[in-house]
Amino acid sequence: MNEEPPNPTTPRPVSVESRNGAREEEASSISRRLGIPMRGGKKIEPGEIRLVLLEDRIEVWDSTSRRKGARVDFSGIDVRTGSGNLSRQQPLARAISGRSDRRLGTPLSVIDATAGFGHDAFMLACMGHDVIAVEREPLVHLLLEDSHTRAVADPELGPALGGRLRVVHGESTTKLLDLDPVDVIYLDPMFDLSKRSSALPKKRAQLLRALVSEGSGDRELFHIALSRARKRVVVKRASGDPPLMPTPDLQVPGKIARYDIYLPGSSI
Repeated sequence: MNEEPPNPTTPRPVSVESRNGAREEEASSISRRLGIPMRGGKKIEPGEIRLVLLEDRIEVWDSTSRRKGARVDFSGIDVRTGSGNLSRQQPLARAISGRSDRRLGTPLSVIDATAGFGHDAFMLACMGHDVIAVEREPLVHLLLEDSHTRAVADPELGPALGGRLRVVHGESTTKLLDLDPVDVIYLDPMFDLSKRSSALPKKRAQLLRALVSEGSGDRELFHIALSRARKRVVVKRASGDPPLMPTPDLQVPGKIARYDIYLPGSSI
């Protein structure tokens, strides 16, 4: 039986456990640094989220997990340039670069200000853009940093990244003012669960919502982004949802998501 979808503004209790003897001290360090309890060998209670350190990765488990949890990494992304996920025909690529052809084009500087588990930031870096992924939630940042470290060391993913992805922890409303202006700022406000009564989202999306707490408003972040982007602000929205801000200058549609584009000087 599925658990009820978590309230995205109320994080669930989180614990940490090492299932590899060599990572006990690392688990203990995470416990102290993030202020979450160690629960080695104890049953995962309903409503609890647990970070499980295995030999080569960190997984996220809940009470419905049995033999494995959700693995947060980039291993499922096709990193062949110009095909699959990295095709310039993909809506994300067209929204960021403004190009609809298949050429690599000029690399852009991009800040993903709501990075989450970093899927889109990773793809943009593999496309040749220089990307800073900002994540405010300490637990989500920990998982993103772990997956980034493993990707850099991977013989296939590392060269595809080419050192173009940087992971930063902090509140984007502050970080955008601290960092230099960039060509593009990308925002991905999470889809509203209250409007999705027919089916739960994918497991990773559920876990991401379970780990986050309420932060600065999306509109406040948008206005700061618009003042710090040299070329455009791209906002990812669920298809059928209204724009975050009225009257985007451009839109790139997709099957599941839509990308609303706002240009500097927009009268928002």
